[in-house]
Amino acid sequence: MYFSQVLSLSRLLIFHKVIGFFFFCRTVLLDCARIEFNLADEALDHEMQVEQLVVTPLQVLLDNDVAKHKAKLSKLTLDMDSARTRYFMFIGPCSIVIGEE
Repeated sequence: MYFSQVLSLSRLLIFHKVIGFFFFCRTVLLDCARIEFNLADEALDHEMQVEQLVVTPLQVLLDNDVAKHKAKLSKLTLDMDSARTRYFMFIGPCSIVIGEE
């Protein structure tokens, strides 16, 4: 009877170790899953903040200001070309080479 009790006790200890190991693994896996879920939430929050604080204002800038400045730059380029043409027309007939007589 004593031998069967020792055998039963050793089986109980082995079973306890196995159950303890599985409980430990379960706890670790649950903590890992919880941490991964929190990281995913933080990444999503970060992307939403980047879109709200960076992408949206840049898109507004591109939609409004760049188009205005592009039109203004085209107008100024045309003005510069016409001013250059008038300047060269003005100095063209009046250009006398100095030093040649």
